[in-house]
Amino acid sequence: MKHAHRIGLAAALATSALALLTSGASAYTVTCADGTTSEAGGRQGACSHHGGVAGPRQPVPPSWPLPAPPPLPPVDTAPPTVTVAPPAGTPVGAGRPYVPPAITVADDVAWPAGSYTITITWGDGTQAPVPLPAITAAGTPVSVPLAQHVYVHGGDYDVTASVTDPAGHTTTVPVASAQISPALIAPAGFPKLVGTPRVGRTLTCRTGSWGDPDADLAIRWRADGRLIPDAAGRTFRARPRDKGRRIACQVVESNDAFRASATSNALRISSAR
Repeated sequence: MKHAHRIGLAAALATSALALLTSGASAYTVTCADGTTSEAGGRQGACSHHGGVAGPRQPVPPSWPLPAPPPLPPVDTAPPTVTVAPPAGTPVGAGRPYVPPAITVADDVAWPAGSYTITITWGDGTQAPVPLPAITAAGTPVSVPLAQHVYVHGGDYDVTASVTDPAGHTTTVPVASAQISPALIAPAGFPKLVGTPRVGRTLTCRTGSWGDPDADLAIRWRADGRLIPDAAGRTFRARPRDKGRRIACQVVESNDAFRASATSNALRISSAR
């Protein structure tokens, strides 16, 4: 008796479900695979003309073996190492090209050309960029020649180089102390010979300022253009044998890079009174 009752209940439920599926009422709304909306979500064949009912994407099983991941970028953890070559030691004067010593750059990773920023500071208020070749291997130094520079004025200038790698690390090193000799130029109207041009009187050679107070100074005396061997210094005492001669002083100044010479006006020596 109980068994027959269960069979009847199951048949009733199946009949009700079949009626619900075949009825004209919509059970719910679904989204099709092509983006359209169907209100026949409870019916058989919903979205059959629109690619079926949209559902969650199924993961694509990976192919085997898996491709190798791309290499990680280099990790730069330290600033570049910069060393300076010995200076040439050649004296340089103002207005002439100064060539600083070369530097070498090494880093803990390899970087392509153009990745670094190098700036050389000349010590006279000017700077200049310097190109750096590629660093092809970590720890391998690369030689970098520095550009020439012309100093307008003489003096001592501290030259430095700053190297910045692509990771933002900067190393600044002293390159050289550029000792630039001032140019030597005789001032207008000098040297000048003053005094009374008579036998027994003293003539004085005024040299003026030539641009370098530390320059070596030499004064030579000439009579009618010929060097007087035993005469030197800023003064000259006219002797009887100098009567009738035209006396002049020649100034020679020199420093590490320049040597200049100029001759004064000439005075004719007369007899003593």
